[in-house]
Amino acid sequence: MTTVKLVLVTLTVSVAAGASRLTSSMAKQNPTEEEFPVDGMDGGGTGNVPGPGAEWDTRCPTTVGSGAICMDCNKISVCLRGKVLPARDCPREAPYCVNSDGMGGHCSAKPDEEREDCRSDFQCSSEGYFPDPHNCHYYYLCDMDLKAFKYDCMPGYVYDMASKNCKRQFFSQECKILDCAKSNGVWVYYDNNKQFYGYCYQTEAGLEEVVLFKCGDGSEFDGQQCQYKCRSEGKFPDTQDHSRYFECYYVGFVMHFRVKTCAKGMVFDGNAKICKPSHTVQHK
Repeated sequence: MTTVKLVLVTLTVSVAAGASRLTSSMAKQNPTEEEFPVDGMDGGGTGNVPGPGAEWDTRCPTTVGSGAICMDCNKISVCLRGKVLPARDCPREAPYCVNSDGMGGHCSAKPDEEREDCRSDFQCSSEGYFPDPHNCHYYYLCDMDLKAFKYDCMPGYVYDMASKNCKRQFFSQECKILDCAKSNGVWVYYDNNKQFYGYCYQTEAGLEEVVLFKCGDGSEFDGQQCQYKCRSEGKFPDTQDHSRYFECYYVGFVMHFRVKTCAKGMVFDGNAKICKPSHTVQHK
């Protein structure tokens, strides 16, 4: 009798253990409400419910918990569970932020045609940075193909033509725009900045258009043409034509300059102060 009792006890324990494992397995396949993470995420980061007490930012997609979004024409950010992370500027080679249903926000070489405020109709006259002639909070970068890329300053900042950067605005007069009414017959001065000048005209539709021009660094527009202003002796690059440079020298007590051109296939290196093969020199 003793032997039979031991066998029965062992069989009972084994059956109970098997039932426990079966119950546990079924619970994992059919989790109860309490077993979901408290923030509503499913572990894969694709839930659309923020954490406890948090509010879902309306700019973030509601179908996924993360994804890239455009903050404006040139800034991109990422949503993390309904929260917008700090924005970044799109890179120079793809400066426009574009929203699409398939890809979400992404940086592109072309502006978002669906957004009128992102279309750039600025006409580049040369390579480099230019202010927006109508809005001091915007500026443009013209690449070597004379394609314009539009950028905006942070709220409360204006574009500064001298530093080629945005600066904090303290006074209303720090906002510089071009006034076509102040033409000298052909050209318009850009406020008190003598490096930039414009040409105003009307289109066939009667709209006023402006084309901006600029003198190279160290040069000033005298109302008719750009004139280089020597500030010290030496050789200085022509930022409008990298194959040329200015040589400043004294005649008595008066400073003069002459323009020199590098040999074919060479450009002037402003740091070394000599002409070098074009592929060996990087220009800012």
